Amino acid sequence: MKELLYLLLLLPHLLGAQINFNDYFHPKTLRVDFDLAGNAKTTNAFLFQLIEEPHWGGRQANLDTSLRLGDYLMLLQDAQNGHTIYEEGFATLFEEWQDTKEAQNISRSFPNSIVMPYPKKDAILSIIARKKGEFTDTLMLIPVSPNGKEIVKATPPPFTVDTILYNKAPQNAIDIVVIGEGFRTEEMDKFANESRALAKTLFSSKVFSKNNESINVYAVQSPSLESGADNPKKDEWINSYFDASFNTLYSERYLMVKDIRKVRDVASLVPYDQIYILVNTEKYGGGGIYNFYSICSAYGRANEQVLIHEFGHGFGALADEYYYDDDFLTDYIDQSREPWQKNITTLVDFDQKWADMLKKKTPVPTPAARAKKYPLGVFEGAAYVSKGVYRSSLDCRMKSNTAEDFCPVCERAIQEVIDFLTE
Repeated sequence: MKELLYLLLLLPHLLGAQINFNDYFHPKTLRVDFDLAGNAKTTNAFLFQLIEEPHWGGRQANLDTSLRLGDYLMLLQDAQNGHTIYEEGFATLFEEWQDTKEAQNISRSFPNSIVMPYPKKDAILSIIARKKGEFTDTLMLIPVSPNGKEIVKATPPPFTVDTILYNKAPQNAIDIVVIGEGFRTEEMDKFANESRALAKTLFSSKVFSKNNESINVYAVQSPSLESGADNPKKDEWINSYFDASFNTLYSERYLMVKDIRKVRDVASLVPYDQIYILVNTEKYGGGGIYNFYSICSAYGRANEQVLIHEFGHGFGALADEYYYDDDFLTDYIDQSREPWQKNITTLVDFDQKWADMLKKKTPVPTPAARAKKYPLGVFEGAAYVSKGVYRSSLDCRMKSNTAEDFCPVCERAIQEVIDFLTE
């Protein structure tokens, strides 16, 4: 039944013409706050609130389609004729938690938030989970009336905004908002310096450097009462604005913020596509989730490499390419099907990945000993496991801090996102 519902929802999208932004949307944001809850075997979604925000920094073309990345899909349809008027994929911290041992024994809820252009007419919003590789499991159907009294008007906090870089109008640019975490009021000069350093670091990567004229960067000062971030393993608890914490999902280096809603409150001061949180700490760590946010330590060991790596997750929808024999997310990739991330493969359907980029006669899989002859290949070990999942290069920014840059496959994946959002 769910599969039939999905096909009915998708049919108008397949048959429809290109959506004109001004026919269907105001240049502001509809934000949807909801909770994902469940355990390793169940997923439930519960609406919290709808919010009207003053800016829209996303695309105004390619509205009724997406790159179909992420574990979830938001699908907005015209209530009168059923035509898809906006869609976008996203990922969340919740589905990562579902692959932990803890999720086998207890149920938990995680706050989530998604954004879309503000509709002019009544619409229906679907939130659909990916199951067995396809978006088939509709978790919520939400009626949206643009004049509905249930929609809250945002009151963004009175924080200072600095424009670090402005090249193009938001609808034609990748708009990055940098937000400070764990910087006290008297440390805002430090945050301003690190925000500029973030842009410089980002452009040190070739794929972003060659697209620098399509990127805008804003910085929002969100002062904390105390400096730093929580470190539960050392019983260190910091009174910071977003309550950022290491030891997320019980991995010491995994630095995240649980309440995405508070983050979006601050981000709403500017038009944005992507959120980057800089944390005032030297402790090694970071995190990044596709169309959620990216985050890293502002200082310390390899912070520049980590900054680019995490943006590979948050913006480029790339998977980690490093691996262990035994790690906390060993079952994160279903090896019976092809993963949606474009930089890893299980060889179930390799032709849809980077087969077209390989030299003729490249062995698949590619032995590491033959990497000199075939530097772009299919090397075993990725997505936290050493067997059954493959990456394209021996080293890459998505694998280690010693790599010079992204590999060609990751570069192509990021370029596809840039082209799609700036067309």
